[in-house]
Amino acid sequence: MAMAEVKGGYGEDGIYRSLFPPVPIPLQTHHSLPALLFSGPLADPSNSSSPLLVDSTTGFTIHCGDFQRLAKSVASGLSSILGVSQGDVVLLLLGNTVYFPILFAAILSIGAVATTANPANTAAEIERQLRDSRAGFVVTMPDLIAKIGKNDQGFPTVILDGENAGAKFFRDHPRFVRFESLLGVDERKFPSAVRIRQGDPAALLYSSGTTGPSKGVVLSHGNLIAAVSILASKPKDNDDKVVTFILLPLFHIAGLIYSGCMMIYLAATMVVVRKFDLLHMLQCIQRFKITSLPMVPPIVVALLKHPAVESYDLSSLKRAASGAAPLAKETLEAFLAKFPQIQEFSQAYGMTETTGLGASGEAPFGSAGLLTANHEAKVMDVDAGKPLPPHSRGELWLRGPCIMQSYLNNPAATAATIDPEGWLHTGDIGYFDDDGFLFIVDRLKELIKYKGFQVAPAELEALLLAHPGIADAAVIPYPDDDAGEIPLACVVRGSGEEGKSLSKDEVMDFIARQVASHKRIRAVTFVPSIPKSATGKILRKDLLQVTRSRSKL
Repeated sequence: MAMAEVKGGYGEDGIYRSLFPPVPIPLQTHHSLPALLFSGPLADPSNSSSPLLVDSTTGFTIHCGDFQRLAKSVASGLSSILGVSQGDVVLLLLGNTVYFPILFAAILSIGAVATTANPANTAAEIERQLRDSRAGFVVTMPDLIAKIGKNDQGFPTVILDGENAGAKFFRDHPRFVRFESLLGVDERKFPSAVRIRQGDPAALLYSSGTTGPSKGVVLSHGNLIAAVSILASKPKDNDDKVVTFILLPLFHIAGLIYSGCMMIYLAATMVVVRKFDLLHMLQCIQRFKITSLPMVPPIVVALLKHPAVESYDLSSLKRAASGAAPLAKETLEAFLAKFPQIQEFSQAYGMTETTGLGASGEAPFGSAGLLTANHEAKVMDVDAGKPLPPHSRGELWLRGPCIMQSYLNNPAATAATIDPEGWLHTGDIGYFDDDGFLFIVDRLKELIKYKGFQVAPAELEALLLAHPGIADAAVIPYPDDDAGEIPLACVVRGSGEEGKSLSKDEVMDFIARQVASHKRIRAVTFVPSIPKSATGKILRKDLLQVTRSRSKL
């Protein structure tokens, strides 16, 4: 007998089911992400001369018809010149470049595994990732070579922009290979014996580690195929071709799955920004007539507050999206009022462990959207161990084809995160409303316990950002003898008069007028900046170290 459902996709069994129609996902055992990419609109002959990847600085362009050929040449070179074979791990230590998606597709097409690293990581952090991932090959840039040490472990290394290193460099380092030398390798050298299964590992991404050490997340070809299929299934407008940015870092799951995979499949035009700079972004929107703008909350706030925005023609923008952290209602309302030409604004929720998916779409203020197609969710009372109905806050659990395979070399963490029934325990606190929209309140581990009450930092941060004198802010727990923990606001003053004159008491009063007593800010410290990951997530562990090293706030 079918289980009855109430409004919003909630069932009597305590499971929320996606309100999106199920998306057909290729189920054949032997299938790979590159095979999927090469079978979609990208391979349509009518798209062959269409720009696919455009360097925002130089204007250098790779067209749709070039992509598969270049990927196969690079794959052939990786195999025949460097000796990369199925199951090997290749570290991509790169910022955004037009060649990143080509390298990713090339590595996966020969059955190897790509592990990505943030170029801002220290040499010690990269060394840990090399050791943990057991990478045997590296692809990087000349200015990042120092971060892989003296190459005394003998990693064969591909260097992009090798002309900047000079001929002598390559003579002195015989294990280093110019990337350009791979681009012309005969495709007949592609390893013909490779047989890839959907369950084979494809990508090894390290979680952001905003509250602790990062862990290697193993994503399979099947995970990536499911994610691309679901993302590409959303209805598209019958307007002009999409022109968007690769603005989010491709080493992160959000940039990789959205720009490095899905948009490649759809043959969209993507302008690649090597390093984010607000003025450069504004110039690019005007120059390339960008129609779709992917963002994280700090970019939204910058577009609202920076005076230079008024000097550029941004009328081409039709769609915008924001992820990584929730936007305050006031911030989103102000953004849409400032840019009325934007017809669609969606927010999204996802994790590295869910291949970047979870919830998305146009939604009420504060919501991350509807549950991703082909996925299920529970909201759990973690103390009682029971599922909760709409409007009840608890830990979000997710299940579906985009859930990771495991944490690499960490069976204990895997078992603690994915239960025997396949539910991924996200560690995020949230709830669904009666219409099926997901609201993320905060991280389970980041909740502040004030006199037994739970205080969500994200809620207070959203309110703080609405203050005209505050440029940025974060809220963290601070030890207190009486309360256990108190909410401490780390505040970056704005550059205007309201920011210069802003006092600690004014910050606390501003919040006290808007929240219940137990949620009030009890201490304030002014800081020059808020440490964040590449995708805009607050690095609370860094703030905790700084503030707790101070003797007085």
